[in-house]
Amino acid sequence: MTGGRSPAGAAGGAPTRAVRWPLPLPGRVRWAWLLGTRYRGSRLRSLLELLDGRLGAGSRLVSLGSGPGYDAALLARRHRVRPLSWTLLEPQVGMWGSGARLSRLAGRPFVADRVRGDNADLPFRSESFDVVLSVGVLCCVDDAFVPAVVAETVRVLRKGGYLLFGVPRGRGVDDERRWARAGLVSVATTRPGRSLLQKPL
Repeated sequence: MTGGRSPAGAAGGAPTRAVRWPLPLPGRVRWAWLLGTRYRGSRLRSLLELLDGRLGAGSRLVSLGSGPGYDAALLARRHRVRPLSWTLLEPQVGMWGSGARLSRLAGRPFVADRVRGDNADLPFRSESFDVVLSVGVLCCVDDAFVPAVVAETVRVLRKGGYLLFGVPRGRGVDDERRWARAGLVSVATTRPGRSLLQKPL
């Protein structure tokens, strides 16, 4: 793994302002292993399938609120198109997974730029990415910051690019409407809140 922009401070990493979590935030790091369970992996694969056949050579991808990076690594396993440029953005350094485990999940060496950042104020230029993964992000953001997170996500997505989006069922309809109001178009879905969206050209 390349280091990307390395944050300073404690290993757990102080949370940024927009992040909320059902557990106290330091506890989020303690429960990061849940993101790598077999059950979650099987559910995640059905979501990742929505991107099948849509990634081209040279695609740039970012996983927002990436946690350990398992989502990105499993997507890399599905798509052998090269080169793919990966960025993992996560507000808490303690959530980051080991490069060795991500490479095992990807089935090949998996190299990503790790960036510590706030989903409501992304440290990327506009239209930087062909694909944005936002899996379990909006449900972990303080309600006051959800509009900013939506706007920032759309800003960094290139025209014609894809947003792969997942939230719990209970909030899926409302969040789908948020993306539609921000200008994204639904391409495929397994249910409201588990969808592939596209930014029009």
